[in-house]
Amino acid sequence: KNIQVKTIPVSSTSNQVDLLYSVEETNSGTASINFGYSTLTRFGYGAGINQPNFMGSGKTVGINFSRNSYINSYSANYYDPYFTSSGIGFGGAINFQKTNSSALRISDFSLDNYGIRLFNTIPLSLNDSLQIGYAINRIHIGANLTPGQANSAPTEISNFVSRYGSDFEQILLDISYGHNGQDKAIFPTQGLKTGIGGEFSLPVSGDALRYYKINYNLNYLIPLERSHQWIFGFTAGGGYGNGYSKQTGLPFFVNYYAGGLATGLARGYE
Repeated sequence: KNIQVKTIPVSSTSNQVDLLYSVEETNSGTASINFGYSTLTRFGYGAGINQPNFMGSGKTVGINFSRNSYINSYSANYYDPYFTSSGIGFGGAINFQKTNSSALRISDFSLDNYGIRLFNTIPLSLNDSLQIGYAINRIHIGANLTPGQANSAPTEISNFVSRYGSDFEQILLDISYGHNGQDKAIFPTQGLKTGIGGEFSLPVSGDALRYYKINYNLNYLIPLERSHQWIFGFTAGGGYGNGYSKQTGLPFFVNYYAGGLATGLARGYE
């Protein structure tokens, strides 16, 4: 928040100077606590601590959690943007998430997912970067498979569990390319930001989680006058997912969903 620069002539030469920078770091960390109420998820609360410049090292460290009747989520993350001298970043995250879909009256099942993910970011140019990630997940599906009961799982879920079981180990590989040509990182006013990425699931045992997903997003901003107070924005996105074979298909719990409920969880169609 305060930067001063001094030029000091080098005594042994007439055409060089030393640049002396005096800087004062601003507080960049955030701590948050939240409480809320929804007619769907009832009471919810959460908290988090995130420090983008942990102890002045430039590394990012964060711990977060949130709870309501639909989802309980806990995570811890770490990222070093200059893991190597060439500017390759390295990061990781540990997460645990328990989802109870019956709380939203979507489908009567629960899903527990916990695992660890590591990733590298590779700068390709000033505006382009590549990210490669690898994760190990443990997944458990809870569902009432008794037909005729009020809380019985839908047919798609009961068929999946009957065929493959309810516990899975997964290796998930992901790769994405991003281009950011916008003029500012925060509140940009012009330029193009776009990215494309894919994730590929490799089951440790069984055939249930043999699938892939490809996603694309675009955000384009055009200022309508010189002062950039009025801006036209265009946003688009799309995705496709399927199994490696017709026998497996896409597992029901990684389906794409239509909009609605503010979180995009309304039932969708093929």
